[in-house]
Amino acid sequence: MLQRRKFVLTAGASLLVPHSVRAHQLDYGDKGFHHKEYHDDYAQVFGKYCRCGEGECRATIWRRTQLQSPTGYDVVVDREWRPLPPNVYLPPSDKIPQALRNDPAHVCAYSGLYAGKEIVLIPCAIINVSGA
Repeated sequence: MLQRRKFVLTAGASLLVPHSVRAHQLDYGDKGFHHKEYHDDYAQVFGKYCRCGEGECRATIWRRTQLQSPTGYDVVVDREWRPLPPNVYLPPSDKIPQALRNDPAHVCAYSGLYAGKEIVLIPCAIINVSGA
């Protein structure tokens, strides 16, 4: 399993896993992935910046940006690489609970249709860069 993640991070694939292959299983970046395990920690660190309720906060993976993110990072949300926006809340490392250091990254992300176009909002993120 660890080897697959390394491949995804270094290869820069546009999709984490083909949706049809793993549609029934949650994976990094999917709405609800590890949400229940970390909900209290998300509320502690993202509390006033995100309204985490139904799985919007989730564990994910990151890479150095290939999508011109001004923050320098891209993350997987809903099985696609997305650039972190310039106004994303990135908490200082001393405010990140130990439990949230176990996964490569975490985001609070909302997606939906606006004027017929899919939009993804990422108001909060944690990028665990140690060991990168």
